[in-house]
Amino acid sequence: MSDQSETHSSNWGGDESPIVSICCTTYNHDAFIATALEGFLMQETDFPFEILIRDDCSTDNTAEIIREYFKKYPHIIKPIYEAENQFSKGVKPMPVLFKKAVGKYLALCEGDDYWTDSLKLQKQVEYLNSNEDVSIVHTEFDWLDVKTNHVTKNYYKSQNITFPMKYSKEVYFNDTFMRTMTVCFRRSDMEGYEDIRKNNWTLGDTPLYFYLSRKKNIGYLNFSTGVYRRREESVSASKDMNKQYIFWKGVMDVKFFFYDFLGFSDIKIKKKLLNQYYDGLMSNALFAKKYRLVFYSLCYKLINKRLYKRDLSVIYRFLFK
Repeated sequence: MSDQSETHSSNWGGDESPIVSICCTTYNHDAFIATALEGFLMQETDFPFEILIRDDCSTDNTAEIIREYFKKYPHIIKPIYEAENQFSKGVKPMPVLFKKAVGKYLALCEGDDYWTDSLKLQKQVEYLNSNEDVSIVHTEFDWLDVKTNHVTKNYYKSQNITFPMKYSKEVYFNDTFMRTMTVCFRRSDMEGYEDIRKNNWTLGDTPLYFYLSRKKNIGYLNFSTGVYRRREESVSASKDMNKQYIFWKGVMDVKFFFYDFLGFSDIKIKKKLLNQYYDGLMSNALFAKKYRLVFYSLCYKLINKRLYKRDLSVIYRFLFK
């Protein structure tokens, strides 16, 4: 366990009012949570930050590890220990922390991911301060496959994905690339989000990112600041066809809501989205066998009947591929 207490105090000049609130959610992450906390504590900033960490009643040693860190950094770490698992009751983890945060900016990270750049927060806050027309900034990252322990450095570059340093909601809506552990955004731009969040989507932070992009641009810094752990337990990576169906339906629910909310009108965008989700689902052979017609029925409801009458090739694609 590192000791950054004196470094933080000297850099902050005695000002203890947090400028950034780091929001970390965790559950049964005892193998990972210390690494995540070390990534937060190593941040070199000329402003104070707080670490809000919420353990959702883990059944392993996650809470004990957090308590040990809290004892050493009580002025920085602000833990929440749930007595009962709230996620199983439908309570989403991050919004609980949002209500506790006091910083002008929020930075997110889940307990099984971690930061590797000690200047991550400093660079992102400087970028936001210099770009008032940007609501959220994210970065490149490294991808760790937990099963094979293989690390893909600079994941976006490895996939030939490029972003400008500043881009619009249209670009993000079409591609939806943003890893939660890389983001930092203005808390003030979240105003009104709770009313939208009442839709209770199964998807986590993507609706928030869409909401933040409604009036301002998205910023991107072209260097890696952390590591995303791909674990087989995650819903999006699951081989369980029922979980896959729930995941992809959740993605569709969010995107079709924001298609209207963000003021889009191009029907080609809807068709492109359906094709993307169809390809994702049909890559699972069991899903393709059982849910092909279910998925088609869902798509049929989302796009008006006239479109399909005029474009039979779309029907054939969904039914007979």
